[in-house]
Amino acid sequence: MTPYEFTTSKRGRVLEALRLLMASITVANGYWTDVQVARTYSAHKTVLGSAMPAVCVLPTADNRTEARICAEDEYRMTVEIIGAVRVAGESDSWKEQAHKFAGDVQQALSSDRQLGGLVVFMEAEGLEIADADTSGGMATLSGFALATTIVYRVAVADVSA
Repeated sequence: MTPYEFTTSKRGRVLEALRLLMASITVANGYWTDVQVARTYSAHKTVLGSAMPAVCVLPTADNRTEARICAEDEYRMTVEIIGAVRVAGESDSWKEQAHKFAGDVQQALSSDRQLGGLVVFMEAEGLEIADADTSGGMATLSGFALATTIVYRVAVADVSA
């Protein structure tokens, strides 16, 4: 049994599955990045109080669509996947690190577009790389936000949704 099966709602299970997918981004699993922290909801805590690289799954919208398929309501959830890396020194290395990390997240999303059968589909839709101020020569943060759409279905009789 996976950890996200213990949460009460389908929405909660979807978010936890996505967080676990982000936590699986490690060099040992074939990625460029070793994610140190993966959280849901608390982006400011993730960025400001964590080991780096860190990633946060931040739901921004979750709406029922007009579709009802075989006694299931369909929902379209939008999440921002926010990634942060610490960059040292004055250079353009922050660009490379942020782009590699974003690429790892996109690769992870593509590796399981249905989160093990939990969702109908998941698709990354828009990537923004944040500028980093490295002019002081001190370690600073760089990162990205990746808008992602997730479509999932909940049985109409399932009141835990």
